[in-house]
Amino acid sequence: MGRTPETRASAVVALRDAFFDAHVLAHPEDGSTLGLREHTGRLSDPSRGAAEIELAQLRATLHEAEVIDATDATDATETSGLDADLRLDLDAVLRAARHHSRWLERDEDASNLELALLPNGAVQHALLHVEDEEHAEAVARRTEAVPEFLARHLENLRRGARERRGPDRVVSEAFVERVLPGACSSMQAVASGVVARALHHGVTLPSAMVERLARAGSAASEAYRTFTHAIAEEIVPAARHGVCLGAEETAFRLRDTMGLDSSIDALCTLAERSLERAHRDLVEHCRAAGHSDVKTAEDAREVVLGVLAPKPASVEEAVALYERHLDGATRFVEERGLVPVPEGLALELEPLPAGIADGIVLTNWPAPLLDARGKGHALYAAIASEHAIVQCKNLAVHEGIPGHYLQSACWQRGTPSAVRFLGVTDDVAMSRSYFGTMLSVEGWAVHMEQLLCEEGFYDDGAERIFFAFCDAIRAMRVLLDLGLHARGLAEEDAVKMVMKATMMSEGWARSQVLRSKRIPMQSLTYLVGCEEIRALRRGAGRDVDALSFHRALLEMGPVPPSKLRNAFA
Repeated sequence: MGRTPETRASAVVALRDAFFDAHVLAHPEDGSTLGLREHTGRLSDPSRGAAEIELAQLRATLHEAEVIDATDATDATETSGLDADLRLDLDAVLRAARHHSRWLERDEDASNLELALLPNGAVQHALLHVEDEEHAEAVARRTEAVPEFLARHLENLRRGARERRGPDRVVSEAFVERVLPGACSSMQAVASGVVARALHHGVTLPSAMVERLARAGSAASEAYRTFTHAIAEEIVPAARHGVCLGAEETAFRLRDTMGLDSSIDALCTLAERSLERAHRDLVEHCRAAGHSDVKTAEDAREVVLGVLAPKPASVEEAVALYERHLDGATRFVEERGLVPVPEGLALELEPLPAGIADGIVLTNWPAPLLDARGKGHALYAAIASEHAIVQCKNLAVHEGIPGHYLQSACWQRGTPSAVRFLGVTDDVAMSRSYFGTMLSVEGWAVHMEQLLCEEGFYDDGAERIFFAFCDAIRAMRVLLDLGLHARGLAEEDAVKMVMKATMMSEGWARSQVLRSKRIPMQSLTYLVGCEEIRALRRGAGRDVDALSFHRALLEMGPVPPSKLRNAFA
């Protein structure tokens, strides 16, 4: 390039900042989840015309980034101009730009039903952060934009249907039957939700604003109803059977989106060994709990179902359980010095809006990176029978503390470069299957589960039986993702594999297959991300204590662990 080290570093900074600004301008949902309030009142433009403009920008970014990357690779000395932080930023730009440009080049939105849920998620996210009339105004504007968004995306899906590139039939039917009706319901409740949040902060909204929110919510709800009818009448009949990524696309996403350097075969071997270990642990803990007749994982089925059977008497009881476990986990990690616990944690538990996470009991929306006052949220299913008492402790650890919420709260207080955080919120990531942060995010949460298990946080008996069952699920999900999308595993064979691996019912197994079809490659990030982080921990050596290791890891942000090996060697 003929650049000095100083100008090369300046070029990366300029490229990084320009790419980030262009991305959040094109995708305000991503910007607002990061805490950039100026984007909260907007939705992106899903039309093909907007996609072509974005694609041209991405190609220009990639050209410059790849030239810088290639030049730096040939001059990897201390005088190359790029320190470790800038290399991580450049890698984040490359992974995001490569994924999104490939997505747009392949016109993936023509079969992308997940994108239809983005407006609902974006409105609900903004609603949970309402504190005053200005915030309510932003929610109103975003809600008013929903009908046009859905109308434009419907044109994408109609194009796919005409060109015989429709979505998967199983996914399409699930959207019509359950997912889209949930979004319709959530939109109808926007006004009451905003009013309640404002009152929570001592603000009474003007009647004109409340009426405007009610009109916007009704129009958005009706738009989702119209969209659902169109999907049922036009897209489902044109839907395809057995849609999968294929081995080439799977390899691309593992390598270029997630930064993994393991082969598909190696990941399958890892999962198979992990599943065998989980089954051995399950048998061991069942027998230790007095079930001497359990000799195989299959024998443990009734024990697992028995462990899962007790439910809280009410949603309030379930929330109280989560709060108790969150408090207990916070004290546990603080007393043992396992992870940094910043002051002023502000996790709020709120009901999960309909149409956000199908079949999920508890999920996390992280503390917004760039808004120091913004809270994180754990969203719970508002039906008591969906919460298994034995599951509550592990979910509190995974979704809350020291899992997802604590990770996001640490990031919020010591901000790495924002470009590393694109797609860190689930609904944004799912809208284009961009899981570039997920190995770090889901890997951290599972690593925290494993760490607390090793430290004795979980009781023997039911909790350890459930923990081994969770390990089996995570291993199964790797085999399911890679089997369906890279190895040609037929759907019915996939269902049987899930049932055998987890001892669960056919209906539950089909829900897991549906999940892998909807958001391919996300499910494997739990086990694979955890294993990658634990490899970093081993590389750091015994001289580095747990607190120091975890603090250093958090300081990097959601970076693929494979990119951090030199830092922890």
